[in-house]
Amino acid sequence: ANSDSLDTLNIFLVGAFINFVGLLFSVPIALLNHSAVSSGSSWLALTDGLQMLWQKEHALTAYFVYIAINTLFNVALILTTSNGSALLSFLSLKAAVPLTAILSAVPWPVIGAKPLHEAEWLALLVLIAGITAFRIG
Repeated sequence: ANSDSLDTLNIFLVGAFINFVGLLFSVPIALLNHSAVSSGSSWLALTDGLQMLWQKEHALTAYFVYIAINTLFNVALILTTSNGSALLSFLSLKAAVPLTAILSAVPWPVIGAKPLHEAEWLALLVLIAGITAFRIG
């Protein structure tokens, strides 16, 4: 085997490992989190939530859209780390916060819309300028 091939990051292997670990830990952590902040049964809340995926209109479709977007986001971060740097990935994650604020203005079916403040627009512009300056410089 070529020694150069051993030095590269295989994004599919890393992505599979990340998803496997997430699958193993997400349910126990969700149950622990619910029991820490709520007085009701954690298991009952989990089963009620899973039932809503099948019973509520468009809930399962919305969840699959979330899965697709989240997977693309994770692959993009892994590719950024592999082809760029960890610092660039860090800066990209910092840009996600104001972008989330922008998407919060969309009238989502369950959570509704939240108006944006001028400071959030300014923060987004500063972060995009910082990322751009980092990539150029």
